[in-house]
Amino acid sequence: MSDLVMKSSMVRSFGNMHEFIVNEVEQKDWEEISILAEEWSLLANRKHQHGGGSIFTESSAISFFALGRIECALDKEKDVRLEERGESWDTILVCKDRATMKAQSFALYDKKKNSLLYLVTHPDNIRDRINERLVAKVQGAGTAVILHLAGETVRADGLPLTLSSVLSAKQFYKKLSFDEGGATVDGKCVRMTLTVEKIRRLITKGIHPFHQL
Repeated sequence: MSDLVMKSSMVRSFGNMHEFIVNEVEQKDWEEISILAEEWSLLANRKHQHGGGSIFTESSAISFFALGRIECALDKEKDVRLEERGESWDTILVCKDRATMKAQSFALYDKKKNSLLYLVTHPDNIRDRINERLVAKVQGAGTAVILHLAGETVRADGLPLTLSSVLSAKQFYKKLSFDEGGATVDGKCVRMTLTVEKIRRLITKGIHPFHQL
């Protein structure tokens, strides 16, 4: 996969001895992310087939859904229909391990609504026994994306950061101080919110990992 050309805005965060850089991907490079999404979906599926937990089935599905959304975004007619279903987004963020400059997570995000549609992580980084002995496992790439968005949320001083979390990821977002709302219409996800005021309090009190902002 070739190096992506990205906009200059970035945030650096640290976790488990890794330093991450989060960048916005230019639209001309979105197809590169669609290739990444397909690769990760297939890898997660293989891990599940070789004894990995059910979380890999979910990871494969999320990567596949993200792939579909990117492909639809490149087809404007289809993208309009997605927006009508409340699945709009306008930005792709990619998180790289600064030491290797390899992508470790990416996100589809709606700037106008300050809403995260999908957060996708490399299957090698998922906490599961099948990954325990992997030397290349990197922890913290998902958190780095959330920190980037939290920082942008404070700078914009407007809408709260929102997302709909699958049930298995709910605790991840709660550890990052998101407040839980009601279930989505289909009951498969939970609405989560992180307000500007709460982010400011977390920064002021030096609460991990927001002390980095």
